[in-house]
Amino acid sequence: MIKHFIVLSFFVIILFSITGCYDARGLETLSYAVAIGIDKGNDNLLRLSLQFAAPSSGSNNSSTQQFTDTTVTTVECSTINSGINLINSYISKQVNLSHAKIIVISESLAIEGISEYISSLINNIEVRPDCNIIISRCNAEDFLNNSKPRLETLSARYYEHVLNSSKYTGYTTTTTLSDFYISLNGSTSHPVAILGDINPSSPHTSTDNVPYVDLDSSYKAGETPIKNSTNLENMGLAVFHGDKLVGELNAIESLFHLICTNEFDSSVISVPSPFNQNGIIDLSLHENGKTNVDVSILNGSPYINIHVSLLAYVLSMEDNLDLTNEKNISALEDNAISYIKENLLDYLYRTSNEFHSDIADFGKYELKDYLTIEDWEKLDWLSLYANSTFHVEVSFEIKSPYLLIKN
Repeated sequence: MIKHFIVLSFFVIILFSITGCYDARGLETLSYAVAIGIDKGNDNLLRLSLQFAAPSSGSNNSSTQQFTDTTVTTVECSTINSGINLINSYISKQVNLSHAKIIVISESLAIEGISEYISSLINNIEVRPDCNIIISRCNAEDFLNNSKPRLETLSARYYEHVLNSSKYTGYTTTTTLSDFYISLNGSTSHPVAILGDINPSSPHTSTDNVPYVDLDSSYKAGETPIKNSTNLENMGLAVFHGDKLVGELNAIESLFHLICTNEFDSSVISVPSPFNQNGIIDLSLHENGKTNVDVSILNGSPYINIHVSLLAYVLSMEDNLDLTNEKNISALEDNAISYIKENLLDYLYRTSNEFHSDIADFGKYELKDYLTIEDWEKLDWLSLYANSTFHVEVSFEIKSPYLLIKN
């Protein structure tokens, strides 16, 4: 009897272990979207585009299967969720958003307000909160259709690496879905997002009046003179006031945004030469300490004091320039400080006077002075920021100048 009971129990356990997986879904039953695009609709409220990764035919093992090609499916719809449901009725596999790396929203839609769409996405358990937000100067559908990975075998990884360029260029930032949602619903800052576009055959901007020292860092996405088979550009920032797009920042302004928010790592910057009226000196710029910010309210308006600490390595120099001479080093440092301070103030006053948007989250430094949320809300920081006055101090040091010796 005991043997029969043991055998029966064994078969019961096996039976339940097998039926427990009856509703499991494998790779072959799901269609993974690596990017989401949202445009204004023509016949409906929205035009939703999903970029799907197509599994390579060289591998049948789901654990090693790679995605080497993509396809974009677009549908006119009234909401994001209804659009996904419509796509589900069309394709052979169920849509899954857990591998989405970017959310692309067209400028024309962002100008009207996107809080509804951000809330829908953050509420979707499949969409990862670290998915990046890109505001495209072209249609989101066109942006996705022009995504052609050349240096990556995985289409999803391509987006990761492209967006990580901000760590060594400083020309944009990485704004995740959770970051955007927190700023959108917070009381200390306004949202900011990555600015994207398609690389045109000829840049649609005029640089006739831009000095050469500022030329390379004055571009935004879709304006660079780069010629490449990879058509996407991510350069500059999209600035929001509430949930509405109110302006754009170019590459150099994005760099100073990173410095103010302590997200700056390194970049190459060109500064005017103090030794030659038309000369340019390239510096490899690095953080030399955290940016210190102090905020106070004076006569009913914010007074924001910012201290920036940077170091640099000289990358280029003029003929017969002796950098073993301390006076030359001091002159170069002073000139760089003046250039950095001027551009930093331009960025700060543009965000306050033109955009009225605290995208650097200076409000968090003033928040600590208020004991209750009622007192803080009474201040109305997000409206008050437009009246801000800024004081900027720059500590700057050139390292290892003796590597460049006079000829």
